[in-house]
Amino acid sequence: MAYLQDAYAKAIGTPADGSDPRAQPRYLKKGMLWLAYESEDECVLLIDEIDKAPRDFPNDLLQELSDQCFAHPFGGAPVRNQGPPPIVVITSNGERSLPDPFLRRCVICHIELDDALLGRILDAWESAFAPGLGPELGAAALAGFKKVRGALKERGRPPGAAGLLLWCNVLAVQQFTAADLATGPLADLPGIVCLVKVPEDYQLLGRPRR
Repeated sequence: MAYLQDAYAKAIGTPADGSDPRAQPRYLKKGMLWLAYESEDECVLLIDEIDKAPRDFPNDLLQELSDQCFAHPFGGAPVRNQGPPPIVVITSNGERSLPDPFLRRCVICHIELDDALLGRILDAWESAFAPGLGPELGAAALAGFKKVRGALKERGRPPGAAGLLLWCNVLAVQQFTAADLATGPLADLPGIVCLVKVPEDYQLLGRPRR
């Protein structure tokens, strides 16, 4: 953004900082890998949802992690790791397969969104729900969420943990009760828009095409 601002200033005749914008430190924002390599202490680097990155990114990242350095974007000295190698945690939703050479160098942990994990997620976020979810409504919401996921698992788009948290927050704010979630088709659950994003999924939940 700063580069574009100075380029615009130069185009309209307003003085900008420096004759070569590419060499200006203020145009450079260090990323998380850069900061991790500069750290002299042990650190953990999180790379979230790598399956949404450009196709070549995993292999490029593999090279930079293997060499413990990467090229400076403006032609300066290579950025090298200054301390212990960072512990790199990478997440993926599995929307796109990752290269085999990359996977071979990873320790894979598949996280199943089972009852135990869902319960821990709700417990961890309990203080975020205002005025409070309560055990009865929480149990009813969890049961309804599991039914929706089960109904959409094969052909639809089952909601994830983020959808569950959003739904529970809406239920708490609107002060619904467990009884409000106990009757009617799944498509008519209060706040169902937090869990269902496309019209076709409503049909899978029992709402006829209109």
